[in-house]
Amino acid sequence: MRTIYAPLTLLMALVLAAVSTPLATARTETPVNVDAAIRPAGGMKAVQTGGNTVGDVIRETRPRADGYRHIDTPATIDVLKRLGVNTYVYLIWNSPTDWDDLVHEFAPAAERAGIRLWLYLVPPSECQDSPIRHENGRCSRPFTNDYVRWAKEIATLSKAHPNVVAWALDDFFSQLPPEEVQEMQRVQDAINPRLGFYTTVYYHDAINGAFYDRYEGLIDGIIYPYTGANSNTEDASHVGPNLEAILAQTEPRGLGVVLLAYTGRFLSAVTPPTDRYIADVIAETQPYLDSGRVHGITLYGLPIADERPLTALNRARSGTGWLSLSPAIFARTEPGDFAQAEQRIRIDPRAKSYGLEFSDLDIYYDQNSTSKQYHHRQILVDGEVVWESNEPGAGGTWHRHYVDLTDALRGKRSATLAIRLVDKTSLSLWTGVIVDDLVAKGFQLTNPGFEERGGWTLSKNSDSVLPGLFHFADFAPSNALEAARAAFAGKPHEQSSAGPADHAAGDAMEGQGRLRLAVQPFTTTLAGASATASQVLTVDPDSPRYEIDFFQTSPHTPYPGFDGAHQVTVRIDGKPVWTRDANWQYPFWENGNGLQGPIDVTDFVAGKQRVTLTFELRGLARSPAVGPNRAVDFGFDRLQTVGLAGRDFGFETGRGWRLTSEGPLTAEIHRPSRRAEAGRVVVKAGQVVGRPGTTVAVPVTVTNDTAAPLTGSLTASLPDGWSTSPAEQPFGPVPAGGTARATTSVVVPADAAPGSYWVVLDADSSAGTVKAASRVQLVGDTIVFTPGTDAEGPWLSEPDGSQLDGEIFDGRGRFADATTSFTYLFDLPPDVASGTLTLHIGNQYLVRVSADGETWREILREPREIRDLSNLADHSFDLDAVREPGKPLYVRVEDSKTDDGWGGWLGRLRLDLQSS
Repeated sequence: MRTIYAPLTLLMALVLAAVSTPLATARTETPVNVDAAIRPAGGMKAVQTGGNTVGDVIRETRPRADGYRHIDTPATIDVLKRLGVNTYVYLIWNSPTDWDDLVHEFAPAAERAGIRLWLYLVPPSECQDSPIRHENGRCSRPFTNDYVRWAKEIATLSKAHPNVVAWALDDFFSQLPPEEVQEMQRVQDAINPRLGFYTTVYYHDAINGAFYDRYEGLIDGIIYPYTGANSNTEDASHVGPNLEAILAQTEPRGLGVVLLAYTGRFLSAVTPPTDRYIADVIAETQPYLDSGRVHGITLYGLPIADERPLTALNRARSGTGWLSLSPAIFARTEPGDFAQAEQRIRIDPRAKSYGLEFSDLDIYYDQNSTSKQYHHRQILVDGEVVWESNEPGAGGTWHRHYVDLTDALRGKRSATLAIRLVDKTSLSLWTGVIVDDLVAKGFQLTNPGFEERGGWTLSKNSDSVLPGLFHFADFAPSNALEAARAAFAGKPHEQSSAGPADHAAGDAMEGQGRLRLAVQPFTTTLAGASATASQVLTVDPDSPRYEIDFFQTSPHTPYPGFDGAHQVTVRIDGKPVWTRDANWQYPFWENGNGLQGPIDVTDFVAGKQRVTLTFELRGLARSPAVGPNRAVDFGFDRLQTVGLAGRDFGFETGRGWRLTSEGPLTAEIHRPSRRAEAGRVVVKAGQVVGRPGTTVAVPVTVTNDTAAPLTGSLTASLPDGWSTSPAEQPFGPVPAGGTARATTSVVVPADAAPGSYWVVLDADSSAGTVKAASRVQLVGDTIVFTPGTDAEGPWLSEPDGSQLDGEIFDGRGRFADATTSFTYLFDLPPDVASGTLTLHIGNQYLVRVSADGETWREILREPREIRDLSNLADHSFDLDAVREPGKPLYVRVEDSKTDDGWGGWLGRLRLDLQSS
């Protein structure tokens, strides 16, 4: 709680400030209990608009005279009253009209309705303020990053409308110095000393006394975003323990705490919040509200617009139910961490054979990962593993598997069948494995399609991997609203029905259709080739401004090393208004480029009668090291406009759209009844490192997910002058549901230069032809690269949540914070006898090495708190000291201080090799 002092005894104020709040020298004497001013009886029960959420704000359906869709104040107030909330957290960010709507309409209406208001602003990092109109984006306007001015205006508003009781600034602590915050408080307190000021603080900072010491006396409390033990919106059981750890810091300092619960789409979680989760979080927080230890709870992104459920939230292969086994985002697992679903099965003793057929879908990490260590999927019978795979599937694509259980079930009348996801090494990989449509052969399963809520027992042995049985109805906005209303009223949650919804599974955002711009895999795109979807739009001459707005997605995560190969552009009359690398999109629906949102295209439209809107996928000039095309799929949906009229903005029928394709680039209106299904035979080829003038063995894995044995042969498409021996390599027989390994010997000519070369393999069998690509990396006496360059690609085994930041040498620095890391894998040629590893590295780094990717040994650590790269320097190691002879060398960079967000920053890696 912040205490304010009136100017009657300035000397005492200075003494108190010197002792307890060294930066708050402008404080005065007479205490004002800000806590009492902002917290209603029984605690704050609030909802708030979120960022990049859907349906969490109600806007008018038609633009006003200024060309903007304003907040629908009456409709919003009506929903808030029906929910039983006493507070609304009003976000000033999405539209330039948010502040005016608040001042002139929303604040007075909320006051009449007895609803208190908190105002929520964003820091500089979340403000896209540009003088170029179509590049302008979301920002807290009209005062943008002038937070002293904001303090003045909000305090003034709170005097006119006493229901404005507090304001908060999101994540400001790493961007605003205490001196600026002190000035904000001085200006605010001069107008209304009872106005509260909070900031959003995530768990690691919320339990760190250093944060509170830095801003001592300058905040009234924190808003704590709850994400379980790790980043998830599935588990409410850690509300109490987490709050206790936070209150140990805030209560002695007299600071308030508001728990923020993610209750709408949350981009940094594998599974969005369900109605059950919403009810559980409120129930777990209620005792802290009753005791007054926590000021309140706010529901972030609650879908108050009560729109139809998004098709994208139905992740079932068929029907509306599925099993989820998912590591929490940003959570580092330990070897042996698992989650599973199991049940007792009844076995037909008369059956001659037994088997299990099922489908799984790897939502996030897929064939893009080059790791040899991955999340393992297993089938167990009576605790024994009978099937296992650590091969990720193609992202966004269902894979059908067959597992022969004859040996495991023969002679039994019952058994326990389990489906498990387990990590055998320490990982921090964002993924989500979905399982559906089980078919039993020779035994009976209960709820094999997960369409009901029973039949399966879910379990886990850590908080890092989470099991869940979900249904489309769990994510319906109407159910979320009812769960919040009942929980706020103190009523028990009534679980929504798991029965079929009126949505089929698909990959559109809403409805059944989306625009799909795609690249066919294992092909080559000529620079300048394009695929487009265009439509002529009619311009409203009376509109004061013009706008387009859309969501985009990709079913797969970015492919390492494939940036710069293709570009997606949205054009008005041929001129670009929005551009993105086609490889840089994640498998969730995002509104523009994060901070941009709706795009003001007035400069391209004004004065015209018609304009042509075009969505374009174009090939770019690229290095041969990039290799053959990957299976790119870039989707658009939910197009909206202001001042522009056209047809089929939801991409349901294709009417009005002109589609063009060229070479391997295609454009189509995509309306599948479910996500894509992969073939029953999967072929993968590993990367190999060699020398010019040698023969390298390309490893190939063939997985047979059919119910019959499989044989076939491998042939290769090679660079000029290269050959295979033999020209055709047989494989198999691969048993039903089994995997076989083979090698293809590739002869490299002596005059080949060091660099990346690609071999495309065809696996021909009775099931058809399946392709795979292998990189052959030729090396000389030196391997050297800067992160973010083509030269890094062959060696980056796992990006693992790391990011690129800051220019250095010919690329950018790569850094890892908290539980993230990045790993390089060097499977060096057998003639390498010795050498030197040199890392140009800074900040708070931890470097470990391994020979197998499982057992790690520390070789370098920065123990000091350094955040400005002042320790950036070369560190060299004898190769014999960091690798085991004849084995690969894994080099992993981590964060030596995981609680403050300033981990290892690598500027360059160099390996000098000496041959025997």
